[in-house]
Amino acid sequence: MSSTPKEVRIVCAAKKAVVTPPYRDVPRGGTIQFHAVNSSVTLFFPKPDLFSPPVQTLPIARNNSAALNVSIEATLGLHPYAAFCSEINEFAEGGSPPMMIIE
Repeated sequence: MSSTPKEVRIVCAAKKAVVTPPYRDVPRGGTIQFHAVNSSVTLFFPKPDLFSPPVQTLPIARNNSAALNVSIEATLGLHPYAAFCSEINEFAEGGSPPMMIIE
């Protein structure tokens, strides 16, 4: 289990939204922390059972953070997700779509 959360920023500015880094490795049993910068953000996960407890959508208030615990039974490999920035009414770019890499 990872003791340090893996961090991802969703930056929304100038009518553009970017996920950085676009690809983030996270071990099973680890934690991933998402930061919403300059906008409220809603994250969408097609495979909610990657997390413990399962999460399909995760709203994050402007300039706040939220952390999710990756299930120890999460499927290994690449997992896309989406981030929507409310204030510019756009989905964030990343690796089109951004990805988590479960190790």
